[in-house]
This record gives sequence, structure tokens and C-alpha cells, in this order.
Amino acid sequence: MRASKATVQMYHLSNLVEGVAQGTLGIPEFQRDFDWSETDIRSLLATVFLGWPAGSLLFLEGSSTLFELRPMEGAPQLDEVSYAVLDGQQRLTSLYQALYESGESVFAIKWDLPEDQELEDLIVSYRKDVWDRQYSSLTANLDGRVIPVSCLKSATDFFSWRDDVLKLVDDIKRREILKKAITDFYTYKLSPIHSYEFPVVLLSKKTDASAIARIFEKVNKTGLTLNTFDLMVAKSFDPGWNLRERWIEAKEKFVSINDFFGDDGMPLLQAIALMSRKVDLRQSAVLNLSKYEVQENWDSVIQSTDMVVQFLRRECGVLRREYMPYSNLLPPFIALQTDGRLDADPDLFSEWFWYASFAGAYDAAANTRLVSHFKSIRAGDRSGYRSGETRVLVPATATKKSQKALWNAVVCAAVSDIENRMGSELSAVISDEMEVANLFALDEVEEVFHRNPQQYRPEVEFRGALNIFLVPRRTASVIKRTGAEQSVAICMASEFSDVARAQLPAGQVGSTWNWDDFRVARAKWLVDFMKGKQVSGVEVILPGHGESLASRVVL
Repeated sequence: MRASKATVQMYHLSNLVEGVAQGTLGIPEFQRDFDWSETDIRSLLATVFLGWPAGSLLFLEGSSTLFELRPMEGAPQLDEVSYAVLDGQQRLTSLYQALYESGESVFAIKWDLPEDQELEDLIVSYRKDVWDRQYSSLTANLDGRVIPVSCLKSATDFFSWRDDVLKLVDDIKRREILKKAITDFYTYKLSPIHSYEFPVVLLSKKTDASAIARIFEKVNKTGLTLNTFDLMVAKSFDPGWNLRERWIEAKEKFVSINDFFGDDGMPLLQAIALMSRKVDLRQSAVLNLSKYEVQENWDSVIQSTDMVVQFLRRECGVLRREYMPYSNLLPPFIALQTDGRLDADPDLFSEWFWYASFAGAYDAAANTRLVSHFKSIRAGDRSGYRSGETRVLVPATATKKSQKALWNAVVCAAVSDIENRMGSELSAVISDEMEVANLFALDEVEEVFHRNPQQYRPEVEFRGALNIFLVPRRTASVIKRTGAEQSVAICMASEFSDVARAQLPAGQVGSTWNWDDFRVARAKWLVDFMKGKQVSGVEVILPGHGESLASRVVL
């Protein structure tokens, strides 16, 4: 029997992110780019603060002759590499960017919200330019009652930040009250980050290249872990009733469910948890369901799920689940349809979807708000999902990574508008082929930026929501290397010409292509679309044209 060249060791989080910062941890050049959203990062931070396991990592000692290495996104150039990260890039990049403020967003924790709030709901994020301008000072930290995640690299960093903040408080009694509140919050909620460790499977640098290749291939193809659904399969099992078999049967019977959910049956169990006496959708609520609650409600929930998926596709422009602005809307939609609410009042669900998507309803405290909105609507309050808050939207800078919900909302709006202009729903074949591309090339966006430095960074607008264009999957790779005019010409010469034409502002086909003109027209289209969907509680920042300044529209 051959001896294993792999060992398992525990690595402290602080040492791992320090390795990223010092350029001693690299990733294979061919690995996919970092693509986690703010929501993903907030969820991971909550996992770390709670001291829960976040999976293992796979490292290779030193460099490899099998592949070139590069730094993780936002990290400095590699120096003397100690380890190549074969599995764990997304998690390590997320934690590094959060702790070192090296990404597009800055993360912080609100420390004075009610104790019964979930920790994940207390974690907030801001675009870096907004944070630097409005929230980065100690005074702003104190006024906003937020602790920057970047001050949690070590316990020393935290206490240094705390003491600096308290120096701003002149009143001795208030200072002592704040000191206790902040310190207690740190001690009971945040301090586990300083003892957090990842199990690392460490491959020896003597491992054969062929073995590394096989291991890496297996990691990327599988990586399956025991999850909540698996646990509920065991908990709800009876000799004549198997949750996994029921789930497979449902996906075979309803193609829409299979295409939309894949292997993830968790939203259906969350819907059942909402329908239970506890009215909750958190993981703990699902795990507390009895086998009888799951078995009794399963068939009706399956029927409701099929109807919800069809509704989202037909009325909300959701091509696939990946384009849902908020996937956590699925459980309440399914639960309410089980009571017949979607059939009885489809307009309510459409308005709820579009309002939540554009107003950022579930960017923070998502579970708490969803349960509250679910209860209100179930009790007959049609406006129970609306808040009195006003959200400022800057669609030009909303990227898939920085503002995933808003970016996805614009994608759904584009699909909905395409079908409205064409007078029919896109066929299943076309829908499956659709991908989101960037219409204007980066150099075309940069031309506007150079003429008017007042505008946002060109690379942000290039990836922003106003530059999205739906094209066939096979065309997306082709137009990456072309400008807007040529990209449209390619699409217009294909069988997808009607789809391409339906995405262009009136009179745009055949005209001179200019990013400045297009983004202004696109922003106006988006505002008109939101008005048509009765979206309110938002203030949209429209890009200026030429040298004119940006303007605002309040809905």
C-alpha cells in the first residue's frame, strides 16, 4: 500500500489572511475569478463569528511545475509562495477582503440592534467609495453604531479601535455605558473570530503532478457536504416515505422545478417551516420540523412550487434561479401559494417582487423582515412588505459582485421588457440559451470617462447594470472582443435579432454608438419600468450627459 502524501492540519484564520496579504498564498492561474456577492461574504462572516465550521481547505506545499500561480483578488503580488490554494479561494478571498478592506465593498457590524436579531442580519456592507466618504471616520462609526470588520484582524486591533472611539465621548457616564455595551457585544458575538481555525488538507510538494491533477479535478467536480436537507431526509424518514425519493420524483414530474432548483430542496422545507406554528424560515426552524409536518405538507408545497416558478418566469422575467434578486423570497411565495394567495392576487406578488428587488428590502436583516412581511400579507395587509425607508439607487455602478440584487433586478426587468415588446414569452430554447454580456467595451466606456472625470470609474460602469445585454451563450464569448456597434450587428444577423432589437432604446439601431447617450437612455428606461411596476421608496441617481451633472428621480 502506498503511503499518503497528504496530512490534515488546523490553520488559524489570522495566519491564513496574513498569508494572502503577504503574498505567500497563491491560487492556480486557471482557477475561476472571485465571484462571491456581498450576501455570500456576510453569510461567511456570520459563520466565522458564530464559530461554526465553514468547510476544509486544500493546499499544496510551495509552488508547482504543473501550473502558474497568481494572487487572490485584491491581494498584492506574490512573493515567496508557501502554499498553492487548490480549494478555498472564494472563502479566503472573502475573509481577506473583509478584514483588510481590499475589495469593492467594506463590511461592518451593527452593535446596538435587538439581541434576538440573527448575527448575519447585523452585518452590513457599503460600496468602498461610499464608506470612505461617509462612514470611515471614528465619529461616523460611533454615530452609526458600527464596528468595521477591518478592526477585527486581532483582539489588539479591536480594543485599539474601541478606545479611540470612546475618546470621542466627553460624558464619563455615557462613555462607561458605551464601553460596556461595545465590549460585551465583542466578547459574546465577535471574539470567536480570533480563535477560528480551518482544517487544511496539505499535499506534499513531492506529490506527483498526475495525482495533483486528479485531486483538483475531483474537488471541482464534487465537494458535496452533508447539509440541512440531508439531515431532514433522515429525520422525516418512514419505511414508506423517503424525502429524497419524493424530491427526485417531484423534479421528474415538474421540469420547471428541476430546472429552477437543481438539487436544492431547502426553500421547500423553509416554506413548510413558515407554515408551521413557529412561522420561521431559519435553518434551526427547518431542523425543528417534525416528520409529520414535512410529510403532511410536502405534496401541496410541490404543487405550489411549480406554480411559483411559472409565475416568476411569466410575470417577473426570472430566466433562471441565478437571476433571482432575492432567492429568500421563494419560501414565503411558496407558503402563501399553498393557501391559494398567488392565484387570488397575482398583482400583489408581482408588486412585492419588484418593490423588494429595487428597494433593497432584504439586503439586511433578511430573515427577520421576510417573516414579518409574510405574517402581514397572510393577515391581509397588501402593503405589509413596504417600508417607510427611501433607498438611493445608482444603477450605473451596480455590478453583479457589489450589488447582486439590484443587478439581477435589472436583468429581470430587461427580460420582462423584451417579452412585452415582442408580445410573447421567450421560448424555453431561447431562455436556456440566454446569457448576460456587456454591450459596450471597456475602452468605449473609458472615452466618456476621459471627457468627463466627474463620472464613476469606467471599469465599474463597464460591469454595471446599465451595460447589460442579453445574448445567446455562444455569442457572449464572441462579443467580449468587440465594441457595441459590432456586437449588435452580430446579434442582428442571427436568429436572435428580435431579442437584440427589443433591448435597444428607440431609434438606436443604425445610429452612432456612444456610451454617454446609451446609458442616459437606459437609465430613463429603467425609471419608466419601475414606475410601470409601481415601485416606490427609491431615489434613482441618473447619469449626467456630457459635462452635465447627475440628476435624481424620486419614486
